[in-house]
Amino acid sequence: MARQQFARSVLVATPLFPRETLYVGVDIGEAKNVSGFLSPTLLQRHGRFEGCPTLTFEQSREGFRSFVDRLQQYVPLEQASELKAYFGWAPKRDQSGSSFDRTALSKRGVRSMKQTLFLMAMRAVTIEGEWANIYHRLLPHLATYDERTKEYRGKMKAIGRIAGQMTSMIFALLKTDQELLSHVPLGQEPPSPMLYDPAVHRRHREGHYCSLKPGTRPRTILQLPKQQ
Repeated sequence: MARQQFARSVLVATPLFPRETLYVGVDIGEAKNVSGFLSPTLLQRHGRFEGCPTLTFEQSREGFRSFVDRLQQYVPLEQASELKAYFGWAPKRDQSGSSFDRTALSKRGVRSMKQTLFLMAMRAVTIEGEWANIYHRLLPHLATYDERTKEYRGKMKAIGRIAGQMTSMIFALLKTDQELLSHVPLGQEPPSPMLYDPAVHRRHREGHYCSLKPGTRPRTILQLPKQQ
């Protein structure tokens, strides 16, 4: 029995091959959640679907931190673009010369997260705020105005841009909270997490942008004069 327990204690997560898709399922409960991980490498190692690794974590920030730590052992999320691909909002562009140029969403990602972000973006652009301002600013550049119906066609391009910016914001907040929790001793009550603040978002768009990355110098935004 002691030998079996020792063997289990030294097990580590299997790193995946580059560009390999990791499928993650989470069964959400009231107090605890159960997640499962599946990929070609994991399936080859464990032989059966039932043998692939699982993780039970509590419905708390500490539990979510353990889930993110396990997820990053398989596929490290170091850039927001990787989270966009996981959420299913990574653009894919096909171009051949000057006659064929098409941009669409890739078919990768988790369907439930893709649908959730779509509902978030659609709701955000209907509420007065910065997301709606960005959406209306993007419409003339990404959509086509129909003189007959007096409406824009191809609005989903702007919605996709909003969903991508939301994913980048979620990634920045998660990385900030992960760095904060890594310095909190075990058993100590962690401070409140950083949440989305419309006032901060407004200041960023007005030119007072401040990166969440430590050691990053403030950037200066220059507004060029409009052409006559």
